[in-house]
Amino acid sequence: MKIMSEIIGTYLAHIQNEQGKVFMMFLALLISMMSLSVTAAEEFHIPKEVSMIMNKKLASHGPNCWGTALYLKGVSKRPRFVSDAEIKYWQESSLCRPLEITDQILPGDIMNVYGPEYVFETDFKLDEQQKFINFFEPDRYKEINKTSYSGFHRLLHSETFVNKNQVFGKESPNKDDAFKLTKINEVYGRPRDLSECQESPTLTPHLRQFDNLPRGVKGSKCSYFTKVFRCQNFSTLPLNQEDKALMEQVFKHQNRIFEAVVSKSKALSKAEKKVIREFANTHLQEIKLQVSSVHNEETRMVLSWKFFSVYALIEGITWLETV
Repeated sequence: MKIMSEIIGTYLAHIQNEQGKVFMMFLALLISMMSLSVTAAEEFHIPKEVSMIMNKKLASHGPNCWGTALYLKGVSKRPRFVSDAEIKYWQESSLCRPLEITDQILPGDIMNVYGPEYVFETDFKLDEQQKFINFFEPDRYKEINKTSYSGFHRLLHSETFVNKNQVFGKESPNKDDAFKLTKINEVYGRPRDLSECQESPTLTPHLRQFDNLPRGVKGSKCSYFTKVFRCQNFSTLPLNQEDKALMEQVFKHQNRIFEAVVSKSKALSKAEKKVIREFANTHLQEIKLQVSSVHNEETRMVLSWKFFSVYALIEGITWLETV
């Protein structure tokens, strides 16, 4: 306040001459710059339920890097597990877009880390999420039966930009990996030295999907690279009253599961697990019946949000039981 008073006093002393006019323009520019700095600093906000447990080990496995990134965009009311198939589905939808050369990275943008894909036995069979996606994108995912480097990229990790030097996220579903801030040059999998492989708007991952053929990804110059996506908040999706009622129930169950993830004293009872599983299985069947009624991008996004959210309740309990 003292500094600002001195600036204003100096301005009043010069206001009667041409120098005063120049100073007034300088003052306006200074105030504008100060306002922009404050706005930028306040753009990224870590919700209270996560900020309270940052840098702390959890009671159970569950929320992962992709779930944390999308939680900050409103996909869930609490961090949850999100598969690579789900986050890729959203990032390639009308809700998200990759940044272009002319775009500036902003707080809240999501950084994806890609690297050479190694196929594990757990990749052999298609899961329910991949089968759901295949309905809208036929033959996107196909079964595979060989463990090896595939000749494709795999999405390895994601973080959310806080500013140009820091990101926020969680490295894995493991309970020992905390929600935390990370220096950008320490992000898992991000190339350390090759600037052309960092946050590249021109590089595109060569993924094992549709009829893509293998390439020499492993050992290539940018076999590991990062790409940035900007997503809308899921609250922008238009829900009818029935959808709102369903999602409110889902959010209630998400909150209860997250309480169990954070604290051993809040562990789910067998009865609670049964109730949540029955709720999820019942609504999954109803949602699958609605797939044929999807007639535009908007209804596809709403139905997909319901499917992934309900399916994640079952996954959440499964992760709780792996402790």
